[in-house]
Order: sequence, then structure tokens, then C-alpha cells
Amino acid sequence: MHRATKQWDKPHARIYAEWLLLPAWKALKPEAVTLLITVMTMYRPNDGNEFKISDRRAAELARCSRPTAVKALESLISTGWLEIENFGRMTGELNKRAFRYTLTSQPRYPGDQAKMTFLHWRGFSDGKKNNRSRPKSAPEAEKDRANEMRLPIHFADAQAVEITAIPPKIAARSH
Repeated sequence: MHRATKQWDKPHARIYAEWLLLPAWKALKPEAVTLLITVMTMYRPNDGNEFKISDRRAAELARCSRPTAVKALESLISTGWLEIENFGRMTGELNKRAFRYTLTSQPRYPGDQAKMTFLHWRGFSDGKKNNRSRPKSAPEAEKDRANEMRLPIHFADAQAVEITAIPPKIAARSH
């Protein structure tokens, strides 16, 4: 990372006022906002738009617990503020274990256009998440695909109604 030599080179985050009105911004919890702003301040155009962030490092940056930091990362990915550039792993060299993320508000390489996927994000009307941002294991993904192929047998919100006889008031009206 190169050193700031001028006043305008110092790390900062540029957040536009219209971004604060976006559904993707309003859906973020405070920990996710803290993490996003911290990652934005780490962005340097000459160093590229790629950040190695482990769960532990995310917790340090967001000043919260690791599970909360993981949820913050997942919400930043699902709302389009961050993209996964490369998946991390559990074993191997320490410097290759962390996930690598890119900011969608900045170009991936100098001269490219920024993706800005958060501008197009819309929340779900029921307020539920549609999927997980991190990949599922192979057996879990196969199980989900198998469940999608089956026809639903029952619905949780359906009520079983047993009709034994027509109520007298309804029977009198039909004659």
C-alpha cells in the first residue's frame, strides 16, 4: 500500500447523499455500515480494488463479534455493496485462507467502470432473505435441489377445513 503524500491522498470514504436513500443502504445494520465505510477507506485506486478480509479481520474492522461480522459481510454481499472475488478456505497458507472481496462502488481495474450493483438491489416484500451469500456444501446444495423438484405436500399457513354439512342459513338461501 503506498503512502499518502498529499492531502487528497489520505484515506477517506466517499458516500453520496443519494446512496443514503437507496433500499440497499437502508437494509444495512450498523455493523455492516461500519464495515462498508472502513473498507471504502481502505480503497486506493493505485492498489487495486481487492480486499482480503477474514471473519476475524471483519470483526476487528466492524468492532463487533465474529458471528455479527459474518452476517454483516453477508448482508453487504447480498445488497450488492461487495462482491466475492475469490473464496477463502480452511487449510493451506495463511495468506490464502481469507475471502477476497471487491467494492462494487469502485472499478475493479483502473479504466474500468464500477459495477454499482447496490443501485439495482430491491428488498423482498416479505422481508426474508432469498439465499445465502456464501456457497453451500455439495451435499446441502444437492438436498436443496432435490427438495425443489418435489411437489409441496402441505403449506404451513394452510388450514384444514372439514365440511360435514351445509349450515342451515346457507342451505335456506340456496333454495
